[in-house]
Formats: sequence, C-alpha cells, structure tokens
Amino acid sequence: MALGLWINILIGIIAFITTTAIGFVLGVGMFAALAFIPTFLQMSSGASAAVSGLLTLPMVGLMATFIGSGITITRTGNTVSTRSRAPHRWRCPDGPDDPRRPTPIWLICVYLLIFGIGLGLIMQVVVLVAQNAVPANQIGAAT
Repeated sequence: MALGLWINILIGIIAFITTTAIGFVLGVGMFAALAFIPTFLQMSSGASAAVSGLLTLPMVGLMATFIGSGITITRTGNTVSTRSRAPHRWRCPDGPDDPRRPTPIWLICVYLLIFGIGLGLIMQVVVLVAQNAVPANQIGAAT
C-alpha cells in the first residue's frame, strides 16, 4: 500500500477517536447540567419542581443552534463559519463578587442559554467530523 493511504487511514482513526472523546465529554456535560440545574434551582431559590424544570428551557438554544449550524454547514460546505462561533469563544461574564449574594434567576437562565448555544454549535461539527472520518458503510455506527 502507498504511504499516502496509510496516512489517510491514521488521520481518520485519530479524527474518529478525538470526536468520540469530545462527544463523550459533551454528553456528560449536557447530562450533568440537565440533571443538576433543576435540583440546584429548587434548593437555592425555593422554586417548585415544575418551575425549576421550566427554568431550564433557555437550553433550547442548543436545539436552535444545532439546526442552524447544520443548515450553515450544508449551504457553505465547510465548518469554518460555525467553528468561529464555537463555545471556547463564548465566555459567561463573572458572577457576583460576593458569594453570599444570590445570583438572580434571570442571570442563571442567561447562563443556561449561553451553555445551550455553545453545545449546539459544537455538536453538529463533531458529528460531521466523525461521519467524514469513517467509510460510507459505517456512518451509522460512527454517528
């Protein structure tokens, strides 16, 4: 076999392993946020179970940016435009300086919106890279 073929195979394996690790970390972060935030809101602000669940709705930004970045990647054919808005460029402003002062509920919702937008922007690119790293007959397993 030619050396170029081996290099392409190695790059594909590295890309698949990397995207699998990133997907795992994203999944853990998303699960932790969805499991912990309602409980935190119940304990810290005294919200009922229903209200604390509804307060996580700003994370719908995840779905909107996931769909939007997919449409952008389909139209442009590259992932550069979505990577430039990746979550490492989104930074939540610092919380209050005094830890005894409670964070307002609206600010927690803004943080959740930013968290959801960041996850949505990176998830589509990770799935696309994983799909491009494997042969066409294994796309379902890679996804």
